[in-house]
Amino acid sequence: MLSAIALFLVYSRRSQPDTPATRDTLSAIGLFGFALVPITAGATHWWNTTHPPLLVIESGEKVGMDSEIRTLLLLNFAIMCVLFVGFLLLSNKRYRLAAEVSSRKAELDEEAML
Repeated sequence: MLSAIALFLVYSRRSQPDTPATRDTLSAIGLFGFALVPITAGATHWWNTTHPPLLVIESGEKVGMDSEIRTLLLLNFAIMCVLFVGFLLLSNKRYRLAAEVSSRKAELDEEAML
């Protein structure tokens, strides 16, 4: 859940204006996220009843995820990759269109000066 929130904040940052107030807000969010890391790591030890135990394998027995969970994990990974590539393509298209608009504005300014 925290990873999804972090990804949402990273993706939403692209549309925010770059002002000192925005930087201050994002710095506060970053510090909060940094503080959550040891709390999340400690939660697995503090509340053992709701978290699975730590897995230490000393023998040769086969231990791992269920095949259903592994399938869902790989599906989630593939969907996130597709989403990332989609965002990357949209971002590149947006930058190309912005460059085209600025070049056409420059052409119009040159024509207006003549």
